Amino acid sequence: TAHAYSGSALQQISSGTSFFVSKYGHIITNAHVVEGCDTVMVRGAVEPTEARVLQTDPDVDLALLYADTIPPNVA
Repeated sequence: TAHAYSGSALQQISSGTSFFVSKYGHIITNAHVVEGCDTVMVRGAVEPTEARVLQTDPDVDLALLYADTIPPNVA
């Protein structure tokens, strides 16, 4: 699950489903979930981790994220 936050108070502005798609920390989610954000918090099988927004494509509503912390079950 990706949670997008804005501002220094870390106010949640959206949430949505996300998936690790590589063993290198790449994550796919919907572009509208991370719209206007540079970083998001990703929750899953491990502790919540911060992920950076690498690229968005609003035409197909997809976003590519990167996280340093990768769950052990991602191959």
